[in-house]
Amino acid sequence: MGKDSTEQRSERLVARQLRKSGLTTEPGSTVEQFVERVLATYAEAEEQRRLNDHAFKLASAEMAELNTQLERKNQQLEQALESLMRSEQIEKLNDELSSKNEELSRLANTDSLTGLLNRYSFGRSLEQVAEAIGSEGLLAVAIIDLDRFKLVNDTFGHDVGDQLLIKVAESLRGVKADNDLIARLGGDEFAFARVVESESEAYDFVKALSEVLEIPLVIDGLKPIHGGGSVGLAMSQGGTLDPVDLLRDADTAMYRAKENTLKRYQVFDLQFRQEATRRYMLEREIRGAVQDMDIRLCYQPIVSASNGRTILLEALSRWNSPTLGAVSPPEFIATIERLGLSVDFGRKTLTNACQQMRQWQDAHPDMERVAVAVNFASPQLLDIGLVEFISNTLDALSLDGRSLVIELTESDLLQDFDRAVSVLAELRNMGIRIAIDDFGTGYSALAYLSRLPADFLKIDKAFVQNMETDESVRRLTQVIVELAYRFDLEPIGEGVEDLAQKASLKEFGCDLLQGYLYAKPAEADDVPAMCGWSSDNHFQTKKAA
Repeated sequence: MGKDSTEQRSERLVARQLRKSGLTTEPGSTVEQFVERVLATYAEAEEQRRLNDHAFKLASAEMAELNTQLERKNQQLEQALESLMRSEQIEKLNDELSSKNEELSRLANTDSLTGLLNRYSFGRSLEQVAEAIGSEGLLAVAIIDLDRFKLVNDTFGHDVGDQLLIKVAESLRGVKADNDLIARLGGDEFAFARVVESESEAYDFVKALSEVLEIPLVIDGLKPIHGGGSVGLAMSQGGTLDPVDLLRDADTAMYRAKENTLKRYQVFDLQFRQEATRRYMLEREIRGAVQDMDIRLCYQPIVSASNGRTILLEALSRWNSPTLGAVSPPEFIATIERLGLSVDFGRKTLTNACQQMRQWQDAHPDMERVAVAVNFASPQLLDIGLVEFISNTLDALSLDGRSLVIELTESDLLQDFDRAVSVLAELRNMGIRIAIDDFGTGYSALAYLSRLPADFLKIDKAFVQNMETDESVRRLTQVIVELAYRFDLEPIGEGVEDLAQKASLKEFGCDLLQGYLYAKPAEADDVPAMCGWSSDNHFQTKKAA
């Protein structure tokens, strides 16, 4: 009885503790049963916890895998987006590159100012046309060079010059047929090509171009500009359709038109090519000739008609080309001037003439009464070191200034008249005398003549040689002689070839004569004999009568 009471008290005590802990016991169950049940419940809970841990690990692994896949997807999306952006950039770059290529192609093939074909594209297109029409076709090519374009630039500025070029391009487009080619070759030079049926059609074509160029062009803010242009035309000949040859021949014809102020266009002739070849050879050889002074001097006397004595000796240049033979002075001197060699050539010529004069005076002391005349061109006269050079040359050779005469034409003097007057005055102060050459063929302005510090007036041979057959020329020649004396100038008759001319000039009062009647130009070694110089120093030409 007491035992059971003790157990019961213990159970009740345990039950109370369990209740405090939130646990309940089933009625009639023992503590052992309850403990077993608790342990079973704990075991179940532990198993559930283990299962939950396992499930959590599985879920975490799956979550990690999903995160990995998500990151991979994100990376793929980022790569795809970047690739897309790159693709768009590449496409944009391709578009820009295509646009740039089109622009470069346009710039490479067209003139940026006028929009016409440029030189390169014109030549290439010309080759294509020539190939297309074959040897049976007739291709006409015109080269156009604007007249006075530099004057427009200098007067109104380059902006107006550019506007003028644009207007010319528009005018040329106005006469363009469907298959024609038009180009601006550069500067103020244009080209026009057309396939024609006949030469007469080609002539009409170039005439039309010339007429279009004569139409005054209106530029904003300015009065109409009368430009004009020189046109050269070349056609395929004998089945020859070489575009390079056509362009060259048209260019040659254009320069011929430019030289001929009375003709606005010129059709190419084979003779032009021969002349161009000769001109090229002259220019190539004359440089060396001037540098080495292979151009020799001959001398022609200017004689007093009253006593036959030699007063002056004109130094005349002569040159034999190694390939062309003897070349006329006008031709090779024009080449020298065109190449800008006049100053160098003039100084060497003057030096050689003065050295020769020194030798003659040493051999014939009374030769000091004779002077050597040297021809000058305008570039030499405008040489800023000319006066000093001549002074030094005369001093080095111990020559008196009166031993030298400088000859200049009217046109040379008028290049810069005020400068010419100043230089000639300085030369005259040194004792050097001045002769105006070829009078009557240039401007012959009396106002200029009155201001020139000169000593001689040379009457051009065109008057002298025609005065016996043309009364008006005879009277004009007499007037020139009288005019010379009015201005205190000594007249010299050039080109005297017969006694009748000599007699007329003497009648007019012209005493100094030059021409084949007295002597042809002679080599320096032959001058003493030609002039009759002897040991008694009597200087009289053998032909003087």
